[in-house]
Amino acid sequence: MPQAVTRAMGKLWLRTKKSSPEICVVSGIVCGGAALVMVGVRTWKKKDDLQKDISLVKDRMDTIKGAKENNNQELVKSERKELVKQGGALAKDLVKTYWVPALLGVGSAGLIWGGRTMLRRELSAVTSAYALLMESYKQYRQRVIDDVGIEKDQEYMHGIKMVDAVDEKTGEVTRRAIVDKSKSISPYSVWWCEGEFDDETGEWIWRNGMWRDNALMNESTLKCVQNAANDLLRANGFIFLNQVREMLGLPPTREGQIVGWTLCGGDGFIDFGVFPSKQHPLEKIAPVNRLFLDNKTCNALLDFNVDGPILGALDAIYGKKCADKLADTYKV
Repeated sequence: MPQAVTRAMGKLWLRTKKSSPEICVVSGIVCGGAALVMVGVRTWKKKDDLQKDISLVKDRMDTIKGAKENNNQELVKSERKELVKQGGALAKDLVKTYWVPALLGVGSAGLIWGGRTMLRRELSAVTSAYALLMESYKQYRQRVIDDVGIEKDQEYMHGIKMVDAVDEKTGEVTRRAIVDKSKSISPYSVWWCEGEFDDETGEWIWRNGMWRDNALMNESTLKCVQNAANDLLRANGFIFLNQVREMLGLPPTREGQIVGWTLCGGDGFIDFGVFPSKQHPLEKIAPVNRLFLDNKTCNALLDFNVDGPILGALDAIYGKKCADKLADTYKV
């Protein structure tokens, strides 16, 4: 075949494969609608015959009941034979009337379920690829830290640059953080602050009711929330990022509906990236958070150590269809 033809066929096949879940679902809906219409039309056309057959069967049953009351066994036997014949005729008429709509209904259910299965497979493949990408990215970040230090990693990752500032009155040199949110590439980090203010409208876009203008109080709040989130993780076996953000008084995010932590795989604990621990020593704490721990600033950088998308992992932990139930519960 000419190369142009095979290339066009290849493109068509790829587009069809890409859209196959939508094609299956739409085809299933069309088949279901056609089945309902055919049921109505055929029922209307065959209503007289069906009513006649049903009436005959009902009369036979009434006759058998009366014969039993009169203890007429011969009539009961003969009427039962006739009832079987008429019941068979009724079943035959029902099959002839509704076999096509029934076939369309079964096909509709199969097509819709097939589209759902394709989407689940695609989601599983994307989740696996995402997990591999995140692991590769973590290794890349660690190499950056080893090469140029944690301060440069903070600048590249979160758009936060540490500078020396001189107090005009005392002449004291202090370290300060300059935040450029437009340069942040971290998908799960958030700046723990009073909120986000819109200078154009003069209104708060969102405001954190848990934040206080006191470094010690903010440090205590973050520790309490981190401990409470870990308790929930140990109690339930899983927790979504949006649940933790809600506990912190932060607005939810789209990715927070899918990613989170589980006890099966990942770190197995929740870390805000603020406080030193055995798994997260002080030298790996971002410089801006060291200022926070030294009570020199009231703001902190929360960089959650999420395990990634957890819906697929929950099926493996708690059984099939668990992720679907949780998705409905938490509106994922």
